[in-house]
Amino acid sequence: MFSITLSRRWIGLVAALVLAIALAIPAFSATPARAATPEPCDIYASGGTPCEAAYSTTRALYAAYDGALYQVRRASDNTTTNIDPLSAGGAANAALMLATAGLATAYAPRGVRVVGINPGLTDTDRVAEGMSAGARLAGITADEARARAVAKIPFGRMASADEVADVVVFLASARASYVTGVNISMDGATVASVV
Repeated sequence: MFSITLSRRWIGLVAALVLAIALAIPAFSATPARAATPEPCDIYASGGTPCEAAYSTTRALYAAYDGALYQVRRASDNTTTNIDPLSAGGAANAALMLATAGLATAYAPRGVRVVGINPGLTDTDRVAEGMSAGARLAGITADEARARAVAKIPFGRMASADEVADVVVFLASARASYVTGVNISMDGATVASVV
């Protein structure tokens, strides 16, 4: 047995840095590769915007959008129901999930892996601050807001930041060398899915 002196958070941060460097290496090659067809980031590049701006762009578009996301029409009587977007965060997350799949397909031939991690409620200061703000608006205590949120999680608790970091470390390791183009949900089965 050996002792690890670095905390899991530091290992997770180092792993994230290694992934970022690995993604940047193709950008510094001597002969840039040219795609025969448009790649996922080309729409941003054509507008002079880096691909990393997808998250901010989605939020900006959402803020300016005031219509229904789509409309459902019942065949029996032609009544319609508008389906509105739920939140800017949800729209941005959906865009990032789609970008993960597209980028993975585009860059897999170059040996670049792209993986998304979608953590659910994670026990962090940021989540606690958000719950406190929501509790004030709802006229309840922060403890009550937390209890209500945790009650919706089948595991009966929030994830820890270390648990998320552990998944990042695994995905950055050689043991996950064939994992790409997926988004891994870490929400304690709150939104169970079959992939």
